[in-house]
Amino acid sequence: MEVRNVFNRNSPWVMNLSVRLQAIPRAWLLGVMTALLVGIGLLLVQSSMSQHAARDGALAEADAQMGLESLNQSLVDAETGQRGFLLTLDPAYLEPYDRAVKLLPDNLAAVKLRFMQNTDPAVAEHLGPLSDLIRTKLDELGSTVRAARAGDSSAALERVRTGQGKQVMDQIRQHMAALAQIQRQSRDAAFDEANRAEARVVPLLLTMWLVLLALLWTGYHGERARARAEIAAAQTAQLRELNERNELLARELAHRVRNLFGVVLSLIGLSARKPGTTAEVIADITQRVHALSRAHNVATGEVSGAVELSALLTSLCQPYSTGESNKPAITLNGTNEVVPAYMVSPFALIVHELATNAAKYGALSVPGGLVRITWEAPDSASPLQVEWRESGGPAPSETHGSSDQPGGGFGQRMTEAAMRQIGGTLTREFPPEGAVVRLIIKRQA
Repeated sequence: MEVRNVFNRNSPWVMNLSVRLQAIPRAWLLGVMTALLVGIGLLLVQSSMSQHAARDGALAEADAQMGLESLNQSLVDAETGQRGFLLTLDPAYLEPYDRAVKLLPDNLAAVKLRFMQNTDPAVAEHLGPLSDLIRTKLDELGSTVRAARAGDSSAALERVRTGQGKQVMDQIRQHMAALAQIQRQSRDAAFDEANRAEARVVPLLLTMWLVLLALLWTGYHGERARARAEIAAAQTAQLRELNERNELLARELAHRVRNLFGVVLSLIGLSARKPGTTAEVIADITQRVHALSRAHNVATGEVSGAVELSALLTSLCQPYSTGESNKPAITLNGTNEVVPAYMVSPFALIVHELATNAAKYGALSVPGGLVRITWEAPDSASPLQVEWRESGGPAPSETHGSSDQPGGGFGQRMTEAAMRQIGGTLTREFPPEGAVVRLIIKRQA
């Protein structure tokens, strides 16, 4: 139970370890892992070199042994041919003798060449005497053969009976056996070094692999800790963004509600100034409020799809047309243009904001005020240019105390944000005759 609690990922020990792992720099982890991999590679190289040296030592020992055997065989063939000729005087025995005598210098040179690779000082102690003894042996063999050929075989046999040749041959064999032993010792030493290298490599490899696994585990849990921290940070940023968006929506809702009350009061005031019975005034107010509701729906995006610009402006401006039938308060004039679906809501929001400000503070807030909306586009590739021009109303003020007034506050920021959404620009002017707003909207391909 205690072990399970220790390794539970929610336990304080594991959480504290995760925090510590998260604090380990990635560069440090990568550096340690790289050093371990390099160390493992060096150990493998060392082990491979030791094995290669042992293999070379075995090959050299076998090659040297073959050279010594060839040298010994030539000496035996030369001595056998000499003995046979001395005993029988048969020239046939001279054939192996001559062949062996001819091969002995080459065999001796081959042995010296093979043993030159051995750095043991004892090699020189045997190679020098071996060369001298072989020359002595060849002199002894040659003198007896020459004596027998000259007809003095008894003198030749007498020299053989002295045992001098046998003593030289025994010394030669002793030196060759010593050289063979030295080569075997060198081979055994190379194998021992290879074994020691392997003995060092195996535990070091195991240790390094264990450390590497520990580092990988550390890196994995460190990355998980970092990932959780990044997710938590991202969630915090999303919550902050959502809070800011909700705050913006709340401010926009408050702005719209204030505008809506102001517009309704303005419409009631303007409708009350018109002649007619109470029922007619109430009916007029009711119609304008319904039209205002429809315009609000368009501005808040409840109308989807492309619409004609003139129809859209008519729907948006209908609740504010408080002039007489033969002289409307809002006039529209422009070419046949279609507003694409992506532009309807932002454009309606801008026009609704301009109309709201005009009804509260501008030309539509008094009888006789007039708003002229004109638009044009030279061709389908040119930007759409829309102008909102007010006249007959109170002199506009760019810096009004209310945040909803033209030129200041939340309403202006909202219209500018809507213009950025559809890729357009908005400019305002405030001459004494009335506010002038120009929209330039680029068409999307």
